[in-house]
Amino acid sequence: MAKEEKKNNWNMQKSTIVGVAIFVVISIILGVLVILTGNEVAGRKKRKVFDPELARAMTYEEFQEGDENIEGTDNVKFSAFFLRDLDGDGYAEMIKGTCKQIGKQDTMYMEVNVLSEGRLKNGKIQINGQNFYMQTALPKDTELKQNYIGNNIKTIEFNELTNGTQKMVTGVVRSGDYSVAHGVSTAIGNNINNYSREDNKIIFTGTYVAENGEETEIRKEIPLTVDWYGTTKTVINPKNEHKTQTYKDLNSRIDEENNTINLTLSVYTQEKNEYLILSKSHVEGTIQEFNGYAPVSVACATSNVEFNYDEETRKFTIDRVSGVGEDGRVTNALGRENNYTINVKYPLEAYTSIGSESIIITTPVEAYYEGYNNENEEFTNPYRSVVERAVVTTVFNNGKKEFATNVFVGKNIKYPDSNNYRYVVSKEKPLNIYNGRSSEETDDIYKVRWAIDTGTSDREIETIVLTEESDQNGDLFIKTDGTKDSMENITTNIGIGFSGVEQLLKDGGELKVYDDVTGNLLLTVNKREVSQYTENNPYKYEVPVKHIRIETTGVNKGVTFSVYNIKELDDSYITENYTLEEFNNLSQIESHVKTYVNGEYAQTRKNVANYESDFSYATISLSKNTISTQGTEKNDIITINAQEDNS
Repeated sequence: MAKEEKKNNWNMQKSTIVGVAIFVVISIILGVLVILTGNEVAGRKKRKVFDPELARAMTYEEFQEGDENIEGTDNVKFSAFFLRDLDGDGYAEMIKGTCKQIGKQDTMYMEVNVLSEGRLKNGKIQINGQNFYMQTALPKDTELKQNYIGNNIKTIEFNELTNGTQKMVTGVVRSGDYSVAHGVSTAIGNNINNYSREDNKIIFTGTYVAENGEETEIRKEIPLTVDWYGTTKTVINPKNEHKTQTYKDLNSRIDEENNTINLTLSVYTQEKNEYLILSKSHVEGTIQEFNGYAPVSVACATSNVEFNYDEETRKFTIDRVSGVGEDGRVTNALGRENNYTINVKYPLEAYTSIGSESIIITTPVEAYYEGYNNENEEFTNPYRSVVERAVVTTVFNNGKKEFATNVFVGKNIKYPDSNNYRYVVSKEKPLNIYNGRSSEETDDIYKVRWAIDTGTSDREIETIVLTEESDQNGDLFIKTDGTKDSMENITTNIGIGFSGVEQLLKDGGELKVYDDVTGNLLLTVNKREVSQYTENNPYKYEVPVKHIRIETTGVNKGVTFSVYNIKELDDSYITENYTLEEFNNLSQIESHVKTYVNGEYAQTRKNVANYESDFSYATISLSKNTISTQGTEKNDIITINAQEDNS
């Protein structure tokens, strides 16, 4: 019996344990449901929302029954409100306020009712907007005294309104005058208090005339809260889109007395959104070694900034800030365009030891803008833009000499909505492989143009030699951190074209193209034959060539001519040796040409092109792991991260 009793007790304990466990699980489930449906359990104001506009709107006073009443008469009613579905039931509530992103808009509803007796004369609505403009398009009619069409309407006047009249007028509330350039935030001005104002008023006045002729002056004020918020966006060197600056005063930068060469780089940043009053502009970067030499000194030539430089890491920071007075007005206002000039001195030996009259300095930089934002808890204040990263490339050479050489990489493309151009090599074909649109790509072509001016000096020119020199680096990838990768295994010459060579060559003169690695002769043309090979109809090599060398004999002076090197990228090699992240960090392509005249070294010229995608690509993420295909999803966050199309 004792054994049986013990067994029964154990069974009872197990039942109790199971019951408690079930109770705990049910409690957890109910707790989750309470959180997810807090709007039903704890009331509208407690429900969880992800939309800051809705969260802010839930703090506003609702327009209740009776709020339209006017003291002094029961026969005239006036209301002014915005509409918003606060509880998610599909029906909009009337509220005394609105919250919108700067540059967006909301509709304000204003209604006048004259009920069963009397009439209303001198009726007028005054829009006392402290931080908004109201745009209306109201034509004159039997109720409205005149046309009210404009972007910042302050008053709306009525004709005499008889009993039984119900007139609804609407206006669009905006953060500024959207019809003019840079007018998106003019209603906010330079006062950060204007992001959130509770002292906006819609004032209705008039004279009510009763049936017996008795007149009553009436006035109704409805306070409205208007909230604005915004974001910032940073771009680097927007007016020089390929982020390359060229200086043609290299010789003047040599300081033999102090044994230095004095170089300059400029970082030009712009805040593009124009929504928020700016509080801070920040730039940082790393000064690269030049030919293995660290800088002797680094200084910022721009005034009114805080500049710091760490000699050990070669990192610099630049900050420019604004301030705010007690009244909320911004002092030392920060402009949306800021140009920072940095002077960098290197040992002179860093330059003289390279034996070149052309220098390329690459500087990886980062920048962001911060803006004063709406101070309410639903918003981020200050708002910091996404950090923009770029490689600022600075080219130094001398101005045109009697004999001058230059190099141009890629395709010259006009920037959208701008008169500026930049040189580009497309990333489209490797991205097709990375993104699974194709398994392999061919004919990924770009061009490198060598441009030569033979000048008009008295010196006779017998021969000209143009080369990359096979024992030197050919084309190079410049990465976003400013370092460079050789493209020796990635790019080859597949063809060549010419322009102006027929004027260059004398009768009996020739142009010869060699494989600079093997010395094999690839092509020989005279002045009558060379015109058949152009940029768009090039001579094609039988097999790809790593590096070419051009030799001319019998040339004229005072001639400008070009050589178009048709190059092909090995996209299979790129996609097999670079991850997508590493590929995205390939920012530019650098190329150079070295020139010899009459057997003597003349010049080396370098230049770069942006290496960029021709289209936008994006990643999309959801805040929920699954979504329904049968119903409407609520409170789901869809995040899209896109790379901007720069072509």
